[in-house]
Amino acid sequence: LHPGVKPALSQFPTLWAQLLGVTTFTLTFFLNVSYALWRKCYLVSRRLQGRLNDVSRYIRLFNLLTYASFCRSHRPLLTPLGMRRMVDRGIITELERSALTAAGVPATQRHNNVLLWIVRSFRDGVSGGVIQGGPGLEQNFLQRVHEIRAQYGSIGDELSGRMPLAYAHIVQVLVDIVLWLYPVMAFGSGMGVGLGVVGCGLLTLFYSGLLGLAKQFLDPYDNENYGAGDDPLVVDTLIAESNAGSVRWLRGFEVQPWDSQSLVEGGLDSLIRPEQGWSVAELEEMELEEERRRVMEAKRKEENTARKVDKEASSGKGKEGGEEAGEEEEEDDDKRLSEQLSDEVVGMLETDDLSDLPEALDAFKKEAAEALSKAEAELKETQAILNASPMAESLEDFEEPKEEGGGADFAEEGGGG
Repeated sequence: LHPGVKPALSQFPTLWAQLLGVTTFTLTFFLNVSYALWRKCYLVSRRLQGRLNDVSRYIRLFNLLTYASFCRSHRPLLTPLGMRRMVDRGIITELERSALTAAGVPATQRHNNVLLWIVRSFRDGVSGGVIQGGPGLEQNFLQRVHEIRAQYGSIGDELSGRMPLAYAHIVQVLVDIVLWLYPVMAFGSGMGVGLGVVGCGLLTLFYSGLLGLAKQFLDPYDNENYGAGDDPLVVDTLIAESNAGSVRWLRGFEVQPWDSQSLVEGGLDSLIRPEQGWSVAELEEMELEEERRRVMEAKRKEENTARKVDKEASSGKGKEGGEEAGEEEEEDDDKRLSEQLSDEVVGMLETDDLSDLPEALDAFKKEAAEALSKAEAELKETQAILNASPMAESLEDFEEPKEEGGGADFAEEGGGG
């Protein structure tokens, strides 16, 4: 190199150090904000799960449709095929599927309908006397519903305004400049070649890694597949835990040791136990009494069974003949019907009577055209649902998706070396 190049770059390390400080501060702040977004989405998902556990099937359906509305990994559930598949799997009924699809709301807002169903089910339960409680119970329930609405609504708000594109772009530019200028700084400061190469690799690894980590935090549900599915919030786990929690308390009263009538009549003597329990002698006496009771009960059952068998044996002989005759008549009817249908089909083939064939073809063509039109409409709706933004309010402004790489909302990650 020219002898004057190295002296001219002697002050460059000072400039590079200042630029490095600014870049480090900006990058760490960017990382903190990105992590705060990731943490907020995680906490909101957990709070939503907790509120659902307190408020079984509509709750599970609501949770599933909510995550499907802002997670592209579960968005196929909102498509017509996905809705029919949920009917097949027993998650919803055909009537519920028709009600959800016929409602005048976008597919990404169907969970709101299910939330209204939950409220209406509670009101109907109170009116019908199934759920007992005063105004305080209803007020508390509605408050929990409002909390659920606030929690899942905040997820869409956080994802919509997660980070200005200009800020993400300037951080990308700063990191690229620092990494590209590091070799110049190393040469100007008289650093050795080996140490310069090692330093360049380490700086690129850490700064590019921090920037990539920050971008991954900005996509907590892996909607843009920026992290290629690495370490997102696992929505399947959240849904599974909510499904388990929705019936956690429901099964507690499947079997209970008393009933309300016993409480009214005061018949709780069987539940009263000594304060210090029974003695060994009392326990042995109770076991002997229980054994005698079981023996007597077994004898009574044997006697009742013997009487029943004798009675059936005496009265069953007259019925056997009638049942056999009835079965033979049914078999004869089925045989005659099958022979009649077979004769009609053979006669049509032998006479070559195809006069009704054109009408049948026209009807078939009409049905095929209707099926094709319905399939095209479902395909268009499916594309609109899959490409809609999280918690989209409308699916009208649908455009064909462009083939772009992951992380389209951010500048491409670069690095120097």
